[in-house]
Amino acid sequence: MSDLKPEGALDGRTLKESGIQVTAGPRTPRFNVRGQSTAVSAVLEPLLGVVAPTTPNTVHRGEKGRVDWLGPDEWLVAPAPDRGPSADALHADAGAQGTALVEGSDGPATIHLSG
Repeated sequence: MSDLKPEGALDGRTLKESGIQVTAGPRTPRFNVRGQSTAVSAVLEPLLGVVAPTTPNTVHRGEKGRVDWLGPDEWLVAPAPDRGPSADALHADAGAQGTALVEGSDGPATIHLSG
């Protein structure tokens, strides 16, 4: 069996053209969380240091990650690389609060633009 690992389209590459530089950001886990805002905040605040935003189309950021409002009972959670909580911690706390948490890291990519 081979030792294949996922690779993004920009992994290990830097693109430069017309003074604009594009580089790949770190691959980080992302989670979709559903539940009542008070229950979701009870999960996220101890682990990320931020509560779930309740204003449409807003983001709350902290040192351990960010939480994006997706809908009245849905958020996207992106733990900070090397500082955010583990998937196991998020899953355990989400279950204890009666919220649903699903990992959705397989598709999104992070890119950095400069120039």
